[in-house]
Amino acid sequence: REVDFWLVPEPKWLDAKYPEEAKKVGRPCVALVSTDEMWITFMKLRLDRVLRVNLGAVEAEEALAVGGEIPESFAKPDKWTAPYTPYSAGWWNAFLPK
Repeated sequence: REVDFWLVPEPKWLDAKYPEEAKKVGRPCVALVSTDEMWITFMKLRLDRVLRVNLGAVEAEEALAVGGEIPESFAKPDKWTAPYTPYSAGWWNAFLPK
């Protein structure tokens, strides 16, 4: 299956087109952009702290415009409580816009 979603660090369109919604978003942030509406609804229900914005008929270049970078490393919690093993840094690189 062809990749139909991308992670967009600090999306440029958030502040430019949706300033009121942008005020509700903690920073740094990442947008999960997809062409599959059913899948994006599925993901919204499974992710924490989600703001859903319908970009409408914007060009892919605008929807995938990166305004910042994902930090290379994150502070690891003292105690891992998630029911899965921690991911390695950089796993997200495969899903960044090219």
